[in-house]
Amino acid sequence: MNAIDRLRFSSPGASESLTEYAGMLQRMAYSIQGAGALVCNRDHAATHEAGHTVVHFAHGDRIRSVRVFERGGAWLGMTRAGKRWRMDPESEPASDLKQARIYLAGPLAEWFYTKSPAFGAGVDEIALARVIVEQAAPKLGVDDECLMMQTMMQTMMQTFETMERHRPALDEIARRLMRRPKLEGKSVEAIMRGYR
Repeated sequence: MNAIDRLRFSSPGASESLTEYAGMLQRMAYSIQGAGALVCNRDHAATHEAGHTVVHFAHGDRIRSVRVFERGGAWLGMTRAGKRWRMDPESEPASDLKQARIYLAGPLAEWFYTKSPAFGAGVDEIALARVIVEQAAPKLGVDDECLMMQTMMQTMMQTFETMERHRPALDEIARRLMRRPKLEGKSVEAIMRGYR
């Protein structure tokens, strides 16, 4: 699901700017991988959403549901977890960066764990993570480009470590999403606790 379309923005033109950035990332992925950059099958979507779920759980967020569905020949997904988050000038930078990591978890899970990752997957989430980090940087008194690179590297490492630590649960969630389109939060949390 397009994460940009689901958000409300207070700044005029913010949604358009993010959409433009996500489109640029998608074009870059296409230039590297060709049409495969845009192919999202059910396995990709299930693994992507399992990645979000595992990172939410690792942060102590309550999982409400996770689902995958087909739309227009492509598989999409949605993980509902955690509290409603809103980035604003008063939001805590640690909370902002946590949200950036959660957005990045899906694309990274897909890249790490599917046999043929679609590099164009999750470009909207990658674009949102970048904007979140850019907005958090002044609150931390650091250069936004420096923080973005640092956060991206930290996020990749932390996300990989978290997913590796919970890999059996991640795989089980993805397997179940291959069989049924939706898992309720209680089932997901039982899987996560069962593989500790």
